[in-house]
Amino acid sequence: MDINNSWIERDGLRFLVLKDSNIDQLGLLNDADAVIIIHSNDRLTECMLENIRIGEEESVFLKPTFVCADTSKLPAAYRNIVDGQINNIEAALPELVNTVSKIKEVLDKLVPVQALNFESHTINKLLRFYYTRDNKYIEPLLDRKAKIGYSYPLISQYFTNQDDKNILDILAVAEEEGYLVGEHHESLYLCNHCYNGFLFYREVCPKCASSNLKQEDLVHHFPCAYIGPISDFTSEVSKNEMACPKCNKQLRHIGVDYDKPSIVYTCHSCNHIFQDVQIKAKCCECERDTEVEHLLNRNIKKYTITSKGLYAAQNGIMSTQKDLAAISGTVSMDTFTIMLRYEIERMKIAEIESNLGYIHINNVMDLYLQVGLDSKHSLLVELVRIIRSGIRNSDVIAFESTTTLLFSLTEINSEDAKMTVRKICIMIRRLMRDNFNGFQADIEYRVLPIKKHVSFAEQLNDVTNKMHSTKS
Repeated sequence: MDINNSWIERDGLRFLVLKDSNIDQLGLLNDADAVIIIHSNDRLTECMLENIRIGEEESVFLKPTFVCADTSKLPAAYRNIVDGQINNIEAALPELVNTVSKIKEVLDKLVPVQALNFESHTINKLLRFYYTRDNKYIEPLLDRKAKIGYSYPLISQYFTNQDDKNILDILAVAEEEGYLVGEHHESLYLCNHCYNGFLFYREVCPKCASSNLKQEDLVHHFPCAYIGPISDFTSEVSKNEMACPKCNKQLRHIGVDYDKPSIVYTCHSCNHIFQDVQIKAKCCECERDTEVEHLLNRNIKKYTITSKGLYAAQNGIMSTQKDLAAISGTVSMDTFTIMLRYEIERMKIAEIESNLGYIHINNVMDLYLQVGLDSKHSLLVELVRIIRSGIRNSDVIAFESTTTLLFSLTEINSEDAKMTVRKICIMIRRLMRDNFNGFQADIEYRVLPIKKHVSFAEQLNDVTNKMHSTKS
């Protein structure tokens, strides 16, 4: 087969074959089911892979991508973002067709989404890539080219070398949101000024911070109790013989005449003599000299995508809890959980009945895709306003996601709670119909009694898991 052909068609699939030097032809990707990059130069191949995986459109960054190379082996950071490395296109085609078909089947089920901010957009891309590749594990790679010394496949491509530390921040947000669960992999120290992980650790003088030090054994002469550096006991004439400068006796046998209890340092810059050196770290990037106790400690984790993460990968996320909690009249999910724990304790003391309201708008993503960011935010604010108008001032509201809201219904029986939630749903449908060209909101809701003797975390997990399973 002539590998210079631009297109290969097999079993209803179209493969775009590109030399790594033809980066200007990446615009053809939209017409291809997959792309095969012909390797000729490591940097050119890596550059083409980067341009595919950092693409803004899902049709680009999720595109099944293969590299054809005779002997060259891609760096680990790039092997983890391709769908296979092959030696012969013709021989590999049956396997390629099978791989692409599986990925396309998952891609076709993804719900379109437009994230409200950079963090959500980046987490979406990360989750969707791993989800479409049937891979739940995200592992760090030791990488001397990365500023912090480690890189993460795919997500590292979204950041410049100067922004490496933000990778850890994004992954921490994804873990806090429950999309990932982290496990300790390594602990490292970074420059507290520029966050660089490449540091020179040096012993310096505690007085002048010079590293121009002389290290000697400290000698203790038993008979006269003189203690001093070994240079005090030797001379230029007879370096192999030792004599005490205090009593002039010869030192012959260690452990009998003398011992070496420690070491001593002399600074050649300021002549200061001392035993305890100071350890400093000089940054290879900004050249700042920092005492090691002031370095930034960061944990490098390996991650597993959770069930919530897999659900989010298929259905998309528009915003993080931090952004949603900023909407007036709401609290974060963490705060919501804490406040409902207090309600359970209150119910144990007082003879009251309280409930939990749960509203999910099944098709609201379709509406979000039609309107701009300002309209999305305005709609979320209006949803909160409507719920707030139907509940007590003491009740709390939280977004589980941009499609789902939770709110407390304290000191109200189940029948009245159901009636309240039903009225709220009617108002939400009316809001969307009247303000968005007759949009018909498909709303699913539940009212659940808060149980006194079951932890609220368990009750909440049970509710959300059931709702997610019915929507999957």
